[in-house]
Amino acid sequence: MPKKKVEVAPAVEAVEPKAVEAPVVEPKAKAEPVRATHEQVIITFMNKVMAEVGYVQKKDENKFQKYKYAGEGALLAALRPSMVKHGLVLFPSVQSVSPIDEYGNTHVIMNYTLSHISGAVWPHTLQAAGSGNDRNSKGGVGDKGVYKAITGTNKYMLFKLFQLETGDDAEKADNQEGKAKDSNMEKVMSYIRTIHPSASEEDRKARMELLHHMLAQKGFDAVQSHTHVSGDQWAQLSTLVRELQNV
Repeated sequence: MPKKKVEVAPAVEAVEPKAVEAPVVEPKAKAEPVRATHEQVIITFMNKVMAEVGYVQKKDENKFQKYKYAGEGALLAALRPSMVKHGLVLFPSVQSVSPIDEYGNTHVIMNYTLSHISGAVWPHTLQAAGSGNDRNSKGGVGDKGVYKAITGTNKYMLFKLFQLETGDDAEKADNQEGKAKDSNMEKVMSYIRTIHPSASEEDRKARMELLHHMLAQKGFDAVQSHTHVSGDQWAQLSTLVRELQNV
């Protein structure tokens, strides 16, 4: 029988794999932190103050014209602790003072700069005008009209800036003051419990005394006892705690 011819498959050349270049991945640019504008900072903390303080009781009385009004003392007692707590500062300056006229009247124009302890400053100057009179019952004219005008203008600015309501409701004023004081007190005591969670009641008292000492070092009014702390001092302590937490 004739032999079958065996076909041999041609040799296959080895093909070297082509090098595949890895895609170049550009690193993503780090997102810049969004910074609040000065206006946003001021508005945010103004809103916090307005949420806490909305009412000032009329405690003072004009005996000559027989009406009650909210005096500077009542206004500052209601407003100042919240402004301190939230870091708002209002700087007044006198732009002009008119001569005292024959009736004892004088007029002032005041400029105000509203700022925050973060360094934010409201970009627009605030302005208000007011008048004062220092004519006595004998017809004489004194020199206190200017100071009365400045005081009245400052009051007007604060009342309108924070849209404060006034009235004769003592309970409403007391409730508002109590809420602000309780809020500041809880913030301080919460901080104390955080740094000393296993503290006994006596330890907490000692910690309060330490915070009071730190208040004195920062120029605030120190207190002698943890049981006698005013609303202003609780606000100052609250501010101090916020500073300590940000360190």
